[in-house]
Amino acid sequence: LRSHLGELTSIELSHNGMQMLTSSKDNSVRLWDVRTAKPLRCFKGHQNTSKNFVRARFGPGKGLVASGSEDGVVYLWDAETAVVKQRLAGHSDVAYDVQWNEQLSLLASCSHDGTVRTWHYEATTPLVCSDDLGDPWTRGNWAGAATPS
Repeated sequence: LRSHLGELTSIELSHNGMQMLTSSKDNSVRLWDVRTAKPLRCFKGHQNTSKNFVRARFGPGKGLVASGSEDGVVYLWDAETAVVKQRLAGHSDVAYDVQWNEQLSLLASCSHDGTVRTWHYEATTPLVCSDDLGDPWTRGNWAGAATPS
């Protein structure tokens, strides 16, 4: 993959195996056609430099791409247009990774600040941090077992 200028920090294949998502220390996330090994789109706006390993993920269905960022924000892009749809502020340090659970309509993010944030997802409305809904997972640090406060 020669389009990235920096070291790769994550890779994920789409559900059908036809596309691949990569994140790199060149501040970009790229969508690739697996058959041709050519980039289809470049997603920008987040921060991923030489200091950290920030990861990107496919969102639910085919509509979204999500990534952490060194500014502590989780970025969501429209997968077709590469336009930033939403910036999810909730961490005070690097947001390293995100993970979707489509069945629960949930996005979880983890950060160097020691927190895990959960975000409730509905396709027609912006994501809402569970902290705003009184979710105990987002109160302080989480290290293995949920301990509601």
